[in-house]
Amino acid sequence: MFAIRCAPETARIGLLLIGLLSVQVHAHDPNEMDPYADLAARPGDLLMPLITDQTMSVMGNLFAREFAVNWMADPAYGDAVLVIRDHYAPRALLEIDVYAGDQLLFSTYLSPTTMFTLNTYCAAAVQTVHERLLALEIRQKLFH
Repeated sequence: MFAIRCAPETARIGLLLIGLLSVQVHAHDPNEMDPYADLAARPGDLLMPLITDQTMSVMGNLFAREFAVNWMADPAYGDAVLVIRDHYAPRALLEIDVYAGDQLLFSTYLSPTTMFTLNTYCAAAVQTVHERLLALEIRQKLFH
């Protein structure tokens, strides 16, 4: 066997680093829920919507996440294919658009203060998008 000789303080630092790494590896709580688990597609779930997040900003991503959670909370919303996009507007606002195909269903402006009430704001946005999807479906069935 080979023996490695080093100074006692180097050995202590090495043991400290090994101890910290082992604590970091075991620090993950296996019972902790994954925040994206509720957005994962489940095989065989026919009502699983497809919501594509094409946002580029942090606020847009937060909006898309909250919108998707609110949308999937009610299975009555069905299997819509939605795209959420954002872009910056004048006066430091962020414009959020929700599309179904090429049809714009919802458009709004977000300011930095909207982040504090994003859950109620997204619930209203989900309701609006659902109503417009139903109106679009009725119009397609009546006139096509």
